[in-house]
Amino acid sequence: MVKSEIKSILAISCLLLAIPDGTDAQYDYKLATINPFAPVSLFNYASPALVDIDADGDFDLFVGQYASNEMLFYRNTGTRSNPAYTQQTGSDNPLVNYRNNSGCCAPSFVDIDGDGDMDMFSGVWVNIIRYFRNDGNAMNPDFVWVTDAMNPLDQVLTEGICTYPAFMDFDGDMDMDVFITDADGNILFYENTGTRNEPKFTRNEAENPIATAGLSARSKIAFHDVNEDGLTDAVIGHDLSSPELLYFENTGSKQAAKFTKKTGIDNPFRDITGPTSVAPVFADIDNDGDKDLVLGTLQSVRLYEAVQSTDANNPDSDETIIFYPNPTQNKLTISGTEIYHIEILNEQGITLTQSLNQSANSDIDVSDLPKGVYFVKLSSNKRSSIEKLIIY
Repeated sequence: MVKSEIKSILAISCLLLAIPDGTDAQYDYKLATINPFAPVSLFNYASPALVDIDADGDFDLFVGQYASNEMLFYRNTGTRSNPAYTQQTGSDNPLVNYRNNSGCCAPSFVDIDGDGDMDMFSGVWVNIIRYFRNDGNAMNPDFVWVTDAMNPLDQVLTEGICTYPAFMDFDGDMDMDVFITDADGNILFYENTGTRNEPKFTRNEAENPIATAGLSARSKIAFHDVNEDGLTDAVIGHDLSSPELLYFENTGSKQAAKFTKKTGIDNPFRDITGPTSVAPVFADIDNDGDKDLVLGTLQSVRLYEAVQSTDANNPDSDETIIFYPNPTQNKLTISGTEIYHIEILNEQGITLTQSLNQSANSDIDVSDLPKGVYFVKLSSNKRSSIEKLIIY
């Protein structure tokens, strides 16, 4: 389970779900006319990470960079729909004490111990991954550098310099596995053979679904369901003679990912490049229900808006469902326009409660459920999605 007290996670953080329909979605990614990341100023090789670090319902920005020991932090001082990023320094930067002393910062955020707040792993110049555990909570983070055996990736020895960890649930067992790339184009796969709350990572090259990607230079993976078919795909920034974004569609299943390289018109990122370096990450920056591409480049961070290819004049037509508060104690409110079916499942995937034919702005009583981590499944005749829920 989560930490015994959930550490006072009382923030009302809405979970925004872009619910896919039954068919593959086709998106184009257009360079945004207004870039909210324009104020980001750095030395070189930006490695962005987007995370709601203060549980206020919008995405904040951390940026690592090459030849620098600092982790830059830009808080979203705007809104979910109209973000504005303002650099925070000193004690206002939760990673102000971060120093890697190696000249290569590449942050990746994940709730690695299942306690409801985001921890941080960072790739560095040498062949190790550093771990910064969040001993605060979802609203007030407190990052502590954890070393030796307390670091679940302490035994990971990468093969090249400038490592970058990227997390996804490869085998559908509801814990996070990790893929690690580096400046030499290596992609290593470490399976979580422990649990969601007590991870243990074991190298598994025999089942590495992306080992044959054929990379030869600096590479960074972003995992995202690009075509909205319910499977997580891989987008890889590859810095060869001309930096490019490679697209690997997940043609496997939720229990066994299999990545197939797509080229030409089948790669929606084929025309996107950058000076010297590209580092992708995906997030719904403008609150329109789809995930945009945020791209770290040599000395800047760019925004590419996701626009449905089949409906370029109405990119915001997808249904958006919000459920809140999360974490919650007694009640869960569902806000949307469709009629749908709601299920609450435990960590083993067993349905504990369900409600049929719920309409917009429905309240679900969860006061009888014990404290812990659950999953909310929302489905209609066209759409389905599943997201994590914490009850404290």
